[in-house]
Amino acid sequence: MLANGPSIPTFVQATEPFEKYVERLNLYFKLADTKETDKVAVLCITLPPETYAVLKTQISPKSLDEVTFKECIDSLS
Repeated sequence: MLANGPSIPTFVQATEPFEKYVERLNLYFKLADTKETDKVAVLCITLPPETYAVLKTQISPKSLDEVTFKECIDSLS
């Protein structure tokens, strides 16, 4: 993650469509050289509780450790 760079963007559903948020998050990943294996965790900590709950329901019965970032994004799109 970027120690002295931009902070991780958070998703605020009332102000931004999810697709635009994913674009910004991917830009952050590029700047921070984020490993593919860390992207799901970053996504989850930046989602509001309601969206996180939807994600957990959508990927069930799998756990977050068993899905890819793309699978998470697809399930929320």
